[in-house]
Amino acid sequence: MNDRTAGSQMAEEIREQPTALARLLGQGRSDVVAAAELVASRAPRFVSLVARGTSDHAALYAKYLIEIGLGLPCGLASPSTVGLFHAPLRDANDFLVVAVSQSGETADTLEALRHARRQKARVLAVCNTNGSQIPRESDAVVYIHAGPEIGVASTKAFLGMLTANYLVGLALAQARGTKYRDEIAREYEELTKIPDAIATTLTLMDPVRKLAQEISTAKAI
Repeated sequence: MNDRTAGSQMAEEIREQPTALARLLGQGRSDVVAAAELVASRAPRFVSLVARGTSDHAALYAKYLIEIGLGLPCGLASPSTVGLFHAPLRDANDFLVVAVSQSGETADTLEALRHARRQKARVLAVCNTNGSQIPRESDAVVYIHAGPEIGVASTKAFLGMLTANYLVGLALAQARGTKYRDEIAREYEELTKIPDAIATTLTLMDPVRKLAQEISTAKAI
């Protein structure tokens, strides 16, 4: 793949962000309800996030939301590590594991999920690919609805994972009673404004493209 092809693919990924995010927010309500019901059935005292690569960066944002926004202890574990949880699960009802994966087939994230299931912990997936293995083996799933990746560099899928993780935070807040329903509805309404804001921003990119062309051959900046 040459640089020109890679650049055009990334540009296409970026252009699709408003549509992909609008699709997530339009179709994501039912996913959030299911996630909230899963959490509410046995309100967790701990959350453990497992992810790899780009999903790992999105999970960092979820960790911040859950710990700072909800005051809920939250760990971010590399799924390849043996010590997946803060401590051995004396009571699996206390634990919620959130597996974040764009493809839904990430091998070591899937193995971490299965480890959690063997310990009777509940698992919530954040995933882009319908029908993939990780959602099939989870108790509930929040789908990203970003559509197929066009370029190698993750743009719309990463934005989708960030937003989906925010929705997981809202589901936890609803289940734990840390936010009123009208607060959650108001935050969701604010989220629905973001696709238009992104679309507006993308119409203002010509000066950025011009500058990028000017500095693309520079040896130092």
